[in-house]
Amino acid sequence: MLQGLKLALGFFVALGLVLFALANRGQVTLSLFPEDLALFLDLDLRVQVPLFIVLFLGLVIGLMVGFVWEWKRAHKQRATAQAQKREVKNLHREMQSLRTQEARPGDDIIALIEAAEKKK
Repeated sequence: MLQGLKLALGFFVALGLVLFALANRGQVTLSLFPEDLALFLDLDLRVQVPLFIVLFLGLVIGLMVGFVWEWKRAHKQRATAQAQKREVKNLHREMQSLRTQEARPGDDIIALIEAAEKKK
């Protein structure tokens, strides 16, 4: 059911993108520099492309920048979570080693706790 919903959503998104591309086929001129600066530098770098390509490239580049920005923003949280995970693992290992040690003669409380655990 869920996979069918995903497939239908993907189909409608693709259909929408195709219709958008067909509606925006007009050619636009992209230039690297303003006209006066291009004449001054003697660099006339212009290219004509369909409008939908410009818009799709803008969308893709914007998404990529957003993903990288979010990944970098969440880095501190991921590092903290990893450090806490490591600490929990070390504490668990230490707890297991303390449980396996024999109670020392002067440790009556530990001996009582271990005896209670053995009865369970």
